[in-house]
Amino acid sequence: MKKLYLSLVISVLLISTEIFSQTRENYDYLINPRHDFYSLNYQSAVNAGKGYTGIASSGDIMSTSLNPASLDIPQKFNFYTGYIFKSNLDSKTSNLIDNAGFVHPTASIGFGCRLNKNFQAGFVYRNDRNIEYTHNNYTVYVGNEDNDYSLVFTSHTFSIPLTYEYKFLKFGINANLVLLHSRQKFYDNFANQNTDASLNKLRFIPDFGIRVKLNDFISAGLTYTPGIEQDLSGDSTSTINYRSNNKTYFPAKIGAGVEIGLLNNTLMLSADYRFERTSVFQNYQDVDTSNIYKDRHNINFGAEYKVDKNFVLRTGFFTFLDNNKVKSFVKNDDQYFMTFGAGYEYKNMKVNASMMSSSIIKSANVGHNLYNIGVSYGF
Repeated sequence: MKKLYLSLVISVLLISTEIFSQTRENYDYLINPRHDFYSLNYQSAVNAGKGYTGIASSGDIMSTSLNPASLDIPQKFNFYTGYIFKSNLDSKTSNLIDNAGFVHPTASIGFGCRLNKNFQAGFVYRNDRNIEYTHNNYTVYVGNEDNDYSLVFTSHTFSIPLTYEYKFLKFGINANLVLLHSRQKFYDNFANQNTDASLNKLRFIPDFGIRVKLNDFISAGLTYTPGIEQDLSGDSTSTINYRSNNKTYFPAKIGAGVEIGLLNNTLMLSADYRFERTSVFQNYQDVDTSNIYKDRHNINFGAEYKVDKNFVLRTGFFTFLDNNKVKSFVKNDDQYFMTFGAGYEYKNMKVNASMMSSSIIKSANVGHNLYNIGVSYGF
C-alpha cells in the first residue's frame, strides 16, 4: 500500500506539472514543512538534551536557534561546533514514507562576541532540515524495473544573531538567510530518459525574540517567526522542466517558554509551547486532497541538574504531533520524544552530548533517534 501511495503521489506530481505548468502554479512536493516529522534537525546539543527547551533560557551562540534573545556570552568570545547523526525512519503502517534517511552534512558552527555591556552579536551556520527518500527498482511509469530513485530536501541557514540587553529585558533578532535545496533523480519512462533535477532558492526569514528575567530564579521568553510564501519557478535544471512555476509555503511560528531555578539554581526546570499556523498550508495543496492540515500545537519539558561545577545532566520530553486532518490511509503519526543529555566543562571548553528518541514510546507509528554532540569554547 505504501509503494502504491508513493507511486501515485510521484505520478500525479509529474503528470500534473507537465500538463499545467503554463496555466497554474503547483504545490512543490519536496520543499515544504510536510517532511518535518523526520527532516528537522535539533542543532543545539544543550537544548536537545533537555527536551529541546530553551525559549526562556540563556545559553551559547547556538541557543539562538531557539530564541535570539537567549544569547549570553560571559566572556568576550564564544565558538561552537556541532554535528547530528540520525537513524533511518522506523515506520509501521504509517502515512509517512518508510524509506526515509538523511544525507550528510548535518552540521552547525557558530561564533559570538560580546560587543559591550548591552550588545552581543554573532554568526551561525546550521543545517535545519535534511531528508532523503530512496527506493530500489522503482519506476515512475510502468516499463523499466531496473532503476533507483531518490528525493532530497535540505535547508541551510546562515544567521546573524543580534541581542540587546536592558536591565531585566533582552531583545533579539536572527537575520536568517535560508537556502532551500531539493533534488530528484529517477528514470522517467514517460520521457524515456534519466531525470536529475535540482532546485535552489535563497530566502530571508527573520526570527524575533524577547527574554524577561523576572528574578534570580524565574525567566520567561517569547519568539516569533513570520510565515513566507516562496515562488520556486525558474530554478529547475533538468532535461524536462517539470518543476517550473511551483510555490511553497512555510508557516508563521510562535513560541513561549518559562524556566524556573530550584535548589540554588542547581536544578533548572523549563517548559515551552510552540505553535505553527500550518492550517494555511492547505491553500497550497495539489490535487491530493488527503493532505489537508490543521495548526500545530506542541509542548516541551526539560530539566537540567548541575552535579558539580563541571558536570551537568539533562533530560526531557516533547511532542511532535501529526497535523494532517485526513486519516484515510492510516492512524495518527504522532511522535513523543524522550531526551537525555550530559555536559562537561573543562576550563574554557564545554562538551555536550544528547540523544533524542521518538522510538521509546511505542504508541507512535513512526520513530527515529538523533544523536547530537557540540563543543563550545569561550575566551
